[in-house]
Amino acid sequence: MSQTNVDDKAAANSVIGTFSSTDPDQNDNFAYSLVSGIDDVDNNAFTIDGNSLKINNSSNFKTKSIYKIRVRTTDDGNLTFEKGLTINVNNGVEIPSRLTNPNDDIFNITSEDIKAKLEIKLTGHSSKLVNELGLFTVDDAKGTINGIAPGAEGYAKAALERSKVILSAIANTPNGFDTSNLSSLLEFNSGQNFRFLLVPDGTLDAVRNDPNSIGKLLFSSVSTQKITDLGDDGFSLSWKDGSGNSSTDFK
Repeated sequence: MSQTNVDDKAAANSVIGTFSSTDPDQNDNFAYSLVSGIDDVDNNAFTIDGNSLKINNSSNFKTKSIYKIRVRTTDDGNLTFEKGLTINVNNGVEIPSRLTNPNDDIFNITSEDIKAKLEIKLTGHSSKLVNELGLFTVDDAKGTINGIAPGAEGYAKAALERSKVILSAIANTPNGFDTSNLSSLLEFNSGQNFRFLLVPDGTLDAVRNDPNSIGKLLFSSVSTQKITDLGDDGFSLSWKDGSGNSSTDFK
């Protein structure tokens, strides 16, 4: 058993999975036990009975969507093997993500789940240009990409390769067009760091198709971007492109 999916309605003491082991010695018997070590954080929520894994209390599955345990198998010759296991709970409950801004314009998103979700919403714009807002992942809280620091040679190219479009803000809003309906939902691995960029009067695809225009990418600085902490894991991001402002909220 490396990973299993269970329903959140599983009753107390019910079997949610079974263990098996592969051993070159034929007819070996195996004993299983929960042990301390990496990925043992939820051992107390479970019991092993023979080769069966049981949930101790059905209420355990109401608060989290992922549980991690560490199991040891022991054969007749007292040889052992340990492995961390993951239990996914099909509870239909979305686990909230936590968004922080630990360093300048670099954000970090975490969740108790494997994946974390980020909602980004355009809240206003006065720019005369058609701007495209993008986001790219970075490797650490300093914003480096493959060892390249922000502002260093090659950074813009590395950022472009990782960038994805969030939304575009058009210059002349048609009558009846509601900018409050412009939003995007993104998914990250929990613990991921990321930054934003703006393409003034252009698109990421256009820059990719014309490497000579990479200088158009607008990275954040004190003169181009303002970050406001809205509380409750939400932020407001305002940009200046030289012709006006655009602002987005995200959480």
